[in-house]
Amino acid sequence: MLLPYSMLNEINAKRFNPQQIYEARTLTDTLKELEGNSTFKAGKDAVIIVEVNDKDPKRATSFWVSTLCSFIIDETLH
Repeated sequence: MLLPYSMLNEINAKRFNPQQIYEARTLTDTLKELEGNSTFKAGKDAVIIVEVNDKDPKRATSFWVSTLCSFIIDETLH
């Protein structure tokens, strides 16, 4: 059974704990930090370019790959 996107994002939030990483008081503050540290661009041939500023490149990669895969799964199911 595949989990819905919102549930997978909740799992990602618990796994990576971005609110603690960014020392944010609220989820809204956390999302603002993530948005400020991330850029998304549409490349050629349907390529999505994701750039993230983070102290830990492996963590950033894992977080965004997991989040994007969750989104793709959810969009495919709907």
